[in-house]
Amino acid sequence: MTDMKIKSPKNCNSSDIKREIVQAGDCVKAICTYPNGFVLETIMQSDEITVNTNRPLIDNGDGTYSIPE
Repeated sequence: MTDMKIKSPKNCNSSDIKREIVQAGDCVKAICTYPNGFVLETIMQSDEITVNTNRPLIDNGDGTYSIPE
């Protein structure tokens, strides 16, 4: 199993993130829209999880990623 940690922008409060969760069949889709327009979409299926973004994540070089400011 691979772990992936994504850090939110420093000046972003959790309450400012718009969250939408949709379940269809064997798939759960979570869409998080940040105040700066960044969109993080996670698609969870029984055998895999796919992460899509509308802009590149920043690789912090320590196994974590950051959402751009």
